[in-house]
Amino acid sequence: MKFHTLFFFFFCILNLFSQEEDFRDWLPHEVEYYKNLKGLAEYVNARDKSDISKDTLFKKYIYVDSDTLKHKGTLYDMENFDTIFSFIPATIKKVGIQNLDAKPLRFYKQHEIYRPFQSALKRVVPFVMVYYRKERPDEPLGTLLFEPKTHKLHSWILLSQGDSGWYYL
Repeated sequence: MKFHTLFFFFFCILNLFSQEEDFRDWLPHEVEYYKNLKGLAEYVNARDKSDISKDTLFKKYIYVDSDTLKHKGTLYDMENFDTIFSFIPATIKKVGIQNLDAKPLRFYKQHEIYRPFQSALKRVVPFVMVYYRKERPDEPLGTLLFEPKTHKLHSWILLSQGDSGWYYL
């Protein structure tokens, strides 16, 4: 019995240490963004499209101003939300949840993906995570913008408007 208790204790310490190693050089808010993203991915991955609750998405994982949802014709009204949100489950299904990971944008300052954030989107850099395939972390798939107060995902599609700049959708 003592052996099992000792083994369990050792395993818990090792697991705790390895989790801290995963977030070495991360800021506390970046860890919170990551946890939110992981929760969202696990929630979406475990359900069919018809079983994904918008209430759950908005309460736990996605930040959308409640006034925005009330106005018809906005990008985030309920009719458009399904189309825009479908990008996330499609990416998870295509790549596989076990093959995806993310880390803060600041770790990609030397990469091309950082270019829009050097000037046009400079103010949002602290709130952006980069997602990628685990086997190719140097080849990012995209960026995700988080809401700083709630740590919820705010936007997940970055669009270029040519000379007029970039914006998140």
